[in-house]
Amino acid sequence: RPCTVSDFTQFQNGEYGNCYTFNSGKNRSVLSTNHVGPTNGLIVELDVEQAKEYIGTLTEPAGFRLTLHRQGEVPFPEDDGFNIPPSHSTYIGIRQVVIDRKGPPYSNCQTSQSDSSGTLYTKPNCLKTCLAEEMFSRCGCVQPNFINFNYSLCHVTQRMDQRQCLDDVTQLFSEDRLCNSCPDPCRRLVYQKTLSLERWPAKSYEYLLEEKLAALNKTIYDDKGNDFRGEYARLVVYFEEFNYQVISERPAVEVVGLLSSIGGTLGLYVGLSVLSLVEFIDVFLNMIYFLWIWLSHRILFK
Repeated sequence: RPCTVSDFTQFQNGEYGNCYTFNSGKNRSVLSTNHVGPTNGLIVELDVEQAKEYIGTLTEPAGFRLTLHRQGEVPFPEDDGFNIPPSHSTYIGIRQVVIDRKGPPYSNCQTSQSDSSGTLYTKPNCLKTCLAEEMFSRCGCVQPNFINFNYSLCHVTQRMDQRQCLDDVTQLFSEDRLCNSCPDPCRRLVYQKTLSLERWPAKSYEYLLEEKLAALNKTIYDDKGNDFRGEYARLVVYFEEFNYQVISERPAVEVVGLLSSIGGTLGLYVGLSVLSLVEFIDVFLNMIYFLWIWLSHRILFK
């Protein structure tokens, strides 16, 4: 079915500005599909809008940034994502991979599925939240790219003391001297991705694209006939298959197996000890027997 505005949820990212989450489950029920393949997934045609959305001195490449995550997770496209170039149709086939880690006493992984704010627990979100808390606690503000946290932003271009404080906190964080209480989750769902590209649009599709753009008061060409296809991109996200892979941790030796091995080893040594004792007694008795025979012969000869 065609997408609507309600299928997208806007949020702010300090690195990429305006971002949109498709099928977040916040504004409406979660969408699902019962079929695999490119024709049964999400198909979106995108407008880069370089003249409106880009600042020349701050943005070098043109395109889009995409990250895949579960509903309820906080996305961090600057850390976990990939680029979608204009003038291309990008196909992304996904498969689900479940990672199960053993909890205590084997590891200190996070058993709770959600954090204190109600969002799904992820290690990157825990680290980012902890770093923002440390910055606000030590500096009274946070870096400007932490705009999605409810803290006042530092004026790094005007206050050198705030900038130096932020640099010190970041240095401590990079040296693993801060935020050491963010373990991996005991269970996590990730998406394995397969990417492919092709040039877009094709010559035979240009007139259809022009009709779509005309309805939006846009065009592929300007007044001088320059090609503006570099402003547009196409994205296709779909499931390659519904089977999923499970990667689970298992102890090399269970408690029962450990006790069995200890018992078997003790049994072996105890068995060897008893056998050695019997052989020693046998040798000792043989010595006494031969000594008695020898003494008896001496008495008879006398």
